[in-house]
Amino acid sequence: MAGDACFRLIRAARLIDGTGSPPLERGAVLIQGDTIRAVGPAASVTSP
Repeated sequence: MAGDACFRLIRAARLIDGTGSPPLERGAVLIQGDTIRAVGPAASVTSP
């Protein structure tokens, strides 16, 4: 599908994963289509 090639990079000042772990400051989430491809510090998560 054409939508699967689209990436979205979401950056946040504070990222909360819902597991009870401490929030990640300056985090990012990389999404391809409807799949999360990477989560981590914004400096280490880059868009292809």
